[in-house]
Amino acid sequence: ASLAAPGVGVRFVLGNISSCNHQRRDSEVKALLLEEFRREADMVHVDAFECSKRAVATKTLAWYRQAVISDPGYQWIGKSDDDTLFDPRRLRAEALLMTSVGHACGQPTLYA
Repeated sequence: ASLAAPGVGVRFVLGNISSCNHQRRDSEVKALLLEEFRREADMVHVDAFECSKRAVATKTLAWYRQAVISDPGYQWIGKSDDDTLFDPRRLRAEALLMTSVGHACGQPTLYA
């Protein structure tokens, strides 16, 4: 089942897992991830370590870099973490509102 609202794409971003301590062997984890990637087609791999002190920052930067290149058609690119709940329909409505305000002012808009 898709979590997306019309005009909203959802991707699950995964970094390099080689630095993580797994209960299972790396080959098992990689096989499970590959199976899910093929089944769902909503996962993206970025060149950043998954289990490090700087994982959130490096994955965020890697995601933005990759998203601009791989999905250039999106007007907005965002990020959420696994401890965050968001509503894609509400997110779309807010983005449309912010876009219309920026156009009304005649200025480009940047929100961080």
